[in-house]
Amino acid sequence: MKNNFTIQTDTIFQSDIQHVELIHRVADIFLTFVSGTSMRKIMCCFDEIDYFCKKIMGRIMSIDYGRKRVGIAVTDPLKIIATALDTVHSNKVLEYIEKYIQKESVELFVVGLPKNLDNTDAEAMADVKPFAKKLEAKFGIPIVWVDERFTSKLAMRAMIDSGVKKSQRRIKENIDKVSAVIILQSYLESIS
Repeated sequence: MKNNFTIQTDTIFQSDIQHVELIHRVADIFLTFVSGTSMRKIMCCFDEIDYFCKKIMGRIMSIDYGRKRVGIAVTDPLKIIATALDTVHSNKVLEYIEKYIQKESVELFVVGLPKNLDNTDAEAMADVKPFAKKLEAKFGIPIVWVDERFTSKLAMRAMIDSGVKKSQRRIKENIDKVSAVIILQSYLESIS
């Protein structure tokens, strides 16, 4: 079936033939769906669209790096919602991220930038900079820095406001995850 549905693929992905093929396949799936077909074929089409979305629509991952623990948050594929993912020991974070990237596409890392009130680098910057270099070297995914001043206090306030019990607020891993969400949400607000 010849269709009149065209996509300007050269402006979307200049040299990645696989992505172009996926876009054309989704267009064909859409046309098949619209023209009417069996339910079995339609379900197969949804599987292919889901694969396309995971392949093309990468998530943004936020990292609140600390000497002991690292809070991690991610967006949904549409980059609308920031969600806490996990808190990982700092010596296992690269391994954790690698496993995550094998399942989900990540197109950008947002790393918390530790700053003092006078805008100088905080003491934690001595740990964060080498981590960021390892992160970029290992995955080749761009990194954006976001000021993380007050994120721990904001995380604690958010947990109190949302009714989290005091015993849960004392668990530092929870604060790290929420801090990563706040860093990611700050980035999302800055680009919208």
